[in-house]
Amino acid sequence: MLFKRLNRTDAERVFSVFKANEANIAADDVVALELTAASLDGVNIAQPVAASLTAVVGIADAAIANGAYGLVQIYGY
Repeated sequence: MLFKRLNRTDAERVFSVFKANEANIAADDVVALELTAASLDGVNIAQPVAASLTAVVGIADAAIANGAYGLVQIYGY
């Protein structure tokens, strides 16, 4: 996890590293953990299915290519 330093002008934010598992993820996309048995390792993410929003972890900070790792904002404004 990466914790942004506190300062007077920006709200605090927390980031974590995740891996795009099924498709490319664009910046500012909502992402969720992959819950299939084959990819259940705690770092694989994909865009959530509308019917199941229980595993949402945060918002992608920047674009993440399929199979690559990237930052996801998990806390903060």
